[in-house]
Amino acid sequence: MRPSFLFAVSVVALTMAASSIGALAQGTAAPGKTAATAKADNAAISSCLQEVFKEAEKYEKLSDKEKEKADEPAEAASCMGTVSGVCQEKIKGDPNKGLVTCNNRELAVWQAFMDRRVAAYLKDAKPNEAAAMKKVQSTWVAHRDARCAYPAIDSDDKGLASALTSACLLEMTSKQALWIDAREN
Repeated sequence: MRPSFLFAVSVVALTMAASSIGALAQGTAAPGKTAATAKADNAAISSCLQEVFKEAEKYEKLSDKEKEKADEPAEAASCMGTVSGVCQEKIKGDPNKGLVTCNNRELAVWQAFMDRRVAAYLKDAKPNEAAAMKKVQSTWVAHRDARCAYPAIDSDDKGLASALTSACLLEMTSKQALWIDAREN
């Protein structure tokens, strides 16, 4: 069985992460989203992460022999697509526009989560750690933006390019948010 990052993070840190995601994006809405939609999107991802963390806690309490027989719990990364996936099932009309809208709804939640986790990290970091995190983030943003802009350069189909770009932004941002959360905790 391969270990996941969830097992490297203490149960206390997992609980802290679950409570911090619960505070995401409440009262703020991304363009085209109502405050109620933003709150529901936040709740969906928060609920998924809390379930993952709860399952990880249960798994941690198992004996080594029980762990050999048990399935490893899902990782936090399994929560990526929670909002977008449900939203995409309801798409009517132009599927590319629908994909962009759905991906952007979830992107707003992960972006807010990442921003909060970076701020929390910087608040408690030593000066050299803070400088390193700022460099990591600025370098990562440039990489993400360049990588996710590629479909627009590579495709003549602007609708498809927009959908691929939004999917890229969502995937890379959610992964980075979870990576930072693991560092912060």
